Amino acid sequence: MPISTQKKNCFIRMTSLAICAFALEKAARGFFSRIQATQTPTVSRVGRCLGKPLSPEYVACLCVLSATSYFWLAAALVFAMGRSAASTPVGEMRSLKGPVIEGIDRNCVEQLSREGVAQWQKIWRSLSDFEVDFSYTIYQDYSDGLNSPQENHIDFIYCSGTAGKLAIEPGTVSGTNLRYAFTVGKANEWYLRNCQAGGDAAAGLAGGNVSLGDAALQSFGSIWNTRIADMLASQDWRLVGAGFAESRSGNRGIARVKFEYCGKSGKGNPTWQPGATYWAELLPEKQWIVTRAGIEGLRDGGGVELRIQETQRYQEWFEGEIFPAESVLEYEEVVKGRVTEAHVGRFGVPRRLERPEEQYFLPFYGISESAVPQLGVGAAHGQRVQLAITGLICLVLAILVVWRRQALSPRQ
Repeated sequence: MPISTQKKNCFIRMTSLAICAFALEKAARGFFSRIQATQTPTVSRVGRCLGKPLSPEYVACLCVLSATSYFWLAAALVFAMGRSAASTPVGEMRSLKGPVIEGIDRNCVEQLSREGVAQWQKIWRSLSDFEVDFSYTIYQDYSDGLNSPQENHIDFIYCSGTAGKLAIEPGTVSGTNLRYAFTVGKANEWYLRNCQAGGDAAAGLAGGNVSLGDAALQSFGSIWNTRIADMLASQDWRLVGAGFAESRSGNRGIARVKFEYCGKSGKGNPTWQPGATYWAELLPEKQWIVTRAGIEGLRDGGGVELRIQETQRYQEWFEGEIFPAESVLEYEEVVKGRVTEAHVGRFGVPRRLERPEEQYFLPFYGISESAVPQLGVGAAHGQRVQLAITGLICLVLAILVVWRRQALSPRQ
């Protein structure tokens, strides 16, 4: 449960504590009354164990102390549950403003371009032939405390193989391969929910939750799904800040970079907006992995200015290679100064993939690939059109060659 409803959480905890205290007090009072009425066998047994007789009042005091101990134990448990439930701070008055990055350290840029890009490629090559449990939770609170916040959660198995990728849930499988993306469901048998030609590029349209796993997986070298290597190489991005933070241990410490988008709005990605700045903090001593990144000056469809920040945590897997462990993506409405939304993705421990390659294709589920647009009949039609255009071009070129030869030949 998000922390945005602090008053609600406090009320629930206090009510639980009051109920516990009332129940314990009633139990202690009843037991004390019974002890005062008679010398119970319990008192006799306790007295024999201690080697001396105990008065009912003395045993009653022990009962009250025991009840008090149980009360504080219950209080600690309830408070801990409240703290755990509030671990994702949605609704807080908190700024996601990024670090100040002034000037461009050419040495930092050179090392990032040379070492960083090479290390990211190495990590990317290692992220294959595995499957891993993945959970994704979205917390939202746009109500300013007037209504309950929203929480949506999903769990699935993310698979990455040489033939494609899969997101497997109970009764649903989403997948991509080199030719198309698809989502199938199962009632009595498998049926097609959605499909789109285009492979990984179509994952967001028809690949279901594959795109969620992809985005979290590539966070080690990206700023919100945009690879820093591509930003360095593209003319649509302008580097406006780069440098190393001071380190007490004598190494390069944290590297910081900041870009400004100067291309067309929404070109290839709706989060690319002219004038917005995109920053990242990286660890050069740990394969230049991104630990924190963000965007400032971004606006949503309604013109509301946003700040976005993503924090990464990593783990190691096969032969000590880097693997993402957790990604927390937060949104702040700048005018309100409130964090209104958070996306939390968590990976389990990855394991080697042992699934047949056929599972990445529709026939494995008893569905023909002719159901995919631009495949089957659609593909054949497209090929015929391409052949016709090619033939027409060849005919025009042949006419031009003949005409040119006649123009250059000597007149009789």
